[in-house]
Amino acid sequence: MNGKMYGLTEYKGQYQIVDVFAYATQGLPGIEIIGAGKLARSLKEKVIYFTRWHGVKLPLRRYILCLDGTELLPERVSFTYLELPFLLILWYLAGVIPIQKMDDCLAFGKLSSDGGVCLPNDLRPIHSLLESFCSATGEKVKTFLDKDSYDWPGPILPLSDILSSTLNIKKIGVKAELASVIPLNR
Repeated sequence: MNGKMYGLTEYKGQYQIVDVFAYATQGLPGIEIIGAGKLARSLKEKVIYFTRWHGVKLPLRRYILCLDGTELLPERVSFTYLELPFLLILWYLAGVIPIQKMDDCLAFGKLSSDGGVCLPNDLRPIHSLLESFCSATGEKVKTFLDKDSYDWPGPILPLSDILSSTLNIKKIGVKAELASVIPLNR
């Protein structure tokens, strides 16, 4: 099985849309992340931790998750917002989330150790980037966000409905008690 989606990298406050693609085979079971350099191991362990935290059982397969175009990125680019896309593409390949295709989807977010998802505080730069990307490519990109993201360019796939487990979606930079939290149904 194969899958592809879009993710975000960040460098000095500037975002860039990147391709995340993956496949699963019947080989030796495990998860491998390619294209994230030295951060691949921590990304993989975070995705595994988050999957276990939520009690998600993955079929025993070999999962290869890849980041495309990393040779064009600056050396100190942040992969923080790629944690959610890697999780979603893995869960998609495992048949955990009810989506038929991911190739026109964008996701960004940091997985927190308390089982939540943290989104950037200010979505305006991402909003502008997505508008430019959609007009340049002619694509209608669906975005994984919380339901209350008004005036977003293109359709929203509500994380709370899709991930049918208990997640907290927070804004990065906001104190936990002030963060927007969305409980997801189990």
